This record gives sequence, C-alpha cells and structure tokens, in this order.
Amino acid sequence: MKDFLFKLSLRMLNQDVGRVIEYLLRNFEVHRFESEELCLFFLPFHSENLYVRLLQNVNLGATKSFYFLEENMKKGLPIS
Repeated sequence: MKDFLFKLSLRMLNQDVGRVIEYLLRNFEVHRFESEELCLFFLPFHSENLYVRLLQNVNLGATKSFYFLEENMKKGLPIS
C-alpha cells in the first residue's frame, strides 16, 4: 500500500487521484492504518486545499511526527 500511495502522491494535483484517495479512505480506511505515510507522501502539496482535506481525515494524534499540523487541520487552512 505504501508504494501505491507514493505513486499517487507524484500526481496529487490530478483530479482522478483525488477520487482514488477518497475511495481508499472510504473503503480501505488508509487514514487509520497509513496515517504517517499519507502525511509524509503528500507533504509537498502542503499549500493546497486538498492536503488540508486529507489531513482532516487522518488521526494526527496517533502520528509521532505530524502533531504540529493539528491546528491547521482544525481550522481548515492551507499550511504556508
């Protein structure tokens, strides 16, 4: 799954990738099992609204490294 998420992250701005991510979130609950990978692989798109929407689905309290993004997630603001 990690390899697939990495390949998706390379094409994040493609509209179809957003649909695939939504499918993975809904049907396979990747936000529960691969939360750190989601935060890391899609981090280059931190200034996009898509990244903030992705973070809102991830449990950042369970991650060790990305707890600092929690404030942006709650407010729904892109990370500058």
